[in-house]
Amino acid sequence: MKHSRKSTFPLARKAEKALKEAVKQAMIEHKLSGDPIVVWRNGKVVWIPAEKIPVRIPKKKLRKLQAVLKSEKAEAKVTAKQFDEQFEKGNVSGMLDMDSASIQIPSQRINIDIPKPVLNRIDLEANRIGVTRTSLIKMWIAQHLKIG
Repeated sequence: MKHSRKSTFPLARKAEKALKEAVKQAMIEHKLSGDPIVVWRNGKVVWIPAEKIPVRIPKKKLRKLQAVLKSEKAEAKVTAKQFDEQFEKGNVSGMLDMDSASIQIPSQRINIDIPKPVLNRIDLEANRIGVTRTSLIKMWIAQHLKIG
């Protein structure tokens, strides 16, 4: 007696359906919030900006999700007084968006003459660890001076 795939792997089908729905939901949320997504394409990591995420959102679902996102943003607003009160208690970490935080350190552009063979070695090391030449030089200087 032959078993069809449907009757043999019902749990696998349910898992695959749930996974596809979760991915679609994540794509919709990223599109609405303006956040990019990352995909694996042709053996490479590719960033897709929110406006180019290939997902259709039914109008009814779009209105519902926009309302949810709007209410989440409204809940996230904190008054200065509330922040100060939590700061005094030493409890502000949950109120800060550390993913978008950055430190602006003043910098100054300089020119350095480096012998070509040394530059070639720097480029090889930069490519090996996946950073730019400039980033590698900055990292080495910071490490040497024990900064950061």
